[in-house]
Amino acid sequence: MWRLGTCLLLAALAGLAGCNRGPRTGLYEAVSAQELAAVDLAYHWDLVVSLERGEHLEHIWHVDENVYGLTDRGRLMAFDATSGLAKWSRDLGPANRRYFAPTHCDHVYLPATLGPGTVVTPPKDASMHQVDVVVVSSTIDAQILDRKDGHLLHRIDYTRSDFAASGPAACDSLRLYVGTVKGSFYALDLRTGLVLWSQDTGGQITAEPRLLGNILLVASRNGKMIATGVGSNTPQRLWPKVGAKPQATGDFSADFVAEERGIFAGSEDYAVYAFEPQSGQTLWRYPTGGALSRPVQVGATNVYAAADNGILYALALEPGRPQEKWTLPAGQLVLAELEGKAYIVDDHHNLIVVDAASGRLDSRLALAGLTLFVPNTKTPTIYAGNRDGLLVRIDPKPRGFLRTEKMPK
Repeated sequence: MWRLGTCLLLAALAGLAGCNRGPRTGLYEAVSAQELAAVDLAYHWDLVVSLERGEHLEHIWHVDENVYGLTDRGRLMAFDATSGLAKWSRDLGPANRRYFAPTHCDHVYLPATLGPGTVVTPPKDASMHQVDVVVVSSTIDAQILDRKDGHLLHRIDYTRSDFAASGPAACDSLRLYVGTVKGSFYALDLRTGLVLWSQDTGGQITAEPRLLGNILLVASRNGKMIATGVGSNTPQRLWPKVGAKPQATGDFSADFVAEERGIFAGSEDYAVYAFEPQSGQTLWRYPTGGALSRPVQVGATNVYAAADNGILYALALEPGRPQEKWTLPAGQLVLAELEGKAYIVDDHHNLIVVDAASGRLDSRLALAGLTLFVPNTKTPTIYAGNRDGLLVRIDPKPRGFLRTEKMPK
């Protein structure tokens, strides 16, 4: 039962983190620092988000320098990922509206006045200011917020262009890319919200579009993975050819990974696919024992796929024929890769630590009090929380961590 010693200071400064406003069962009943130390981990920071009565934390994400929390009342909060300090809080809109994962866009040039009269590629002059933004898309709009303070810079109304978004958006410094329930994906100007172009996939898009340089990758629920060149306001279809049959026989419904080593996606046809980014060639296909309706993850040497049959598959990240390295029954999500070990949460919220190469069990720990987790294979850090507002960052034990104080029983 732990929390930051600076809890009250955070509450006074930002109104985001603080002591609870009334009895809320289980709020502080998290795994102890001693238990974490037994598996060579330590709290770097932990805090309690200040929630209204009846309000709960529904989702948490880690994006670049920020950790975000979204409540069931449509409130988005941002915290510094390094220190845990609260940065800002913003009500996005009605609680019954669906809000998707936040997306970061760097070095966006915004004019002083936004509207239909704004030119598509404005000059970088005194009338422009450059800002790093976070874009939060819902089914009907996108809110473009300043990452520093959560200030609303611009709102793009999707209904004006007669479409409904079906998942998170992707963006660069000029354009916003949005998939729709009807199977089209749109490129909109970030400043004006005007549609620049659209293309049809033939299937609903629920996976987040990915940008790899100037290549936009879109997966759809008819088994297609499509790459489009977006270096200009005129799109260029790269692969596959228009009219080509889908690469998979089942849906690509979940988020996928796009990087120079390959495009890695799970399909509901019970298989993991790897595509070559430039040509779209299928590098390999690996059959699993269940549909893949959850995102695949890619670490230093492994591709991780949690199938609907309750088994986590670890595949060798090598060119050519795929090789299964090991499997983990009940494995759900990789929380971190640290010093050759994979830290995995299972379906009972136990932390399973295994050797990333062999799958050999190293240790096991019940993550008491933690029910929300951030998937992560890129940084040596675990981010987790619970619906009552607890947020934590867990690092390898040798790292220094912020002083905590024990809560009175």
